[in-house]
Amino acid sequence: MVKTGQSVPIPVTIAPAGISGTTVSGTIYLSDSSLQPGAVTTVPIGGAFPTGSDVAAFPYTYTIK
Repeated sequence: MVKTGQSVPIPVTIAPAGISGTTVSGTIYLSDSSLQPGAVTTVPIGGAFPTGSDVAAFPYTYTIK
């Protein structure tokens, strides 16, 4: 768990797959998740319910060697 104001490294490995010389691009999304106690739901159970949202997007581009 990372609390507000804290920072932690997040290791990411992108394994290239494809033909040599091909340019690949995409976006890595960083999402959060938390439990919201007593959230309203149509499911008749009590307790906490997960919530989440995307908090950052990191575009990347590389060329396969």
